[in-house]
Amino acid sequence: MSKNIQKSPKQNGAVAPRSCPTAENASACLRPIRLVDGEGPAEFAAYEEALRHALRPNGFMEEVWFRDALIAAWEMWRYERTKTALIQSGRRQAVEELLLEYLELDGRPADRSDKCKFLSLGWSAGNDDFAPVIEQELGQHGIDMDAIMARAMALKLDEIQQIDKLMSAAETRRDKALKNIERHRDGLERRRDRISDADFEELNTAE
Repeated sequence: MSKNIQKSPKQNGAVAPRSCPTAENASACLRPIRLVDGEGPAEFAAYEEALRHALRPNGFMEEVWFRDALIAAWEMWRYERTKTALIQSGRRQAVEELLLEYLELDGRPADRSDKCKFLSLGWSAGNDDFAPVIEQELGQHGIDMDAIMARAMALKLDEIQQIDKLMSAAETRRDKALKNIERHRDGLERRRDRISDADFEELNTAE
């Protein structure tokens, strides 16, 4: 029995061969791409459609490479979102630390810490009652939004660098997949050219 035939349940005494992927059913042969919580299926579908329209994969192999490029590009977007959320979290932490350093509060250290955390959470949530207090208190010591961002970046630097590495790896995978599609199409074009040249020579010989 041929190695390319996979045994399956018999129907009317015959063994049905496994169907081969074609240009029409290529995407159906691949596992669906799973999203993480918080990622919208509609947004991903629109992203996939835009990329498919740009690349127009043709055939099973191009569909495989298209899928690789799609996953890698989506992961880059995911990492960018994660980094933004991480920096936002760092800003809140930075404000809390700066308030502890500069805000003059009476009471036990634990009470001061709770107060600063409460203020930083309100500020991070966009509560208008907290922003003027924090800006005034920190502004007296020359601390502006740039200084807060600098502290936030320093606090989250290790995590940001890890995310940047993941983004770089995803970018490499995306570019490799796109290059494979390009090489595949170049190879097909060269084969078509050779066939056309051979047909032309054959025609000249016949004349």
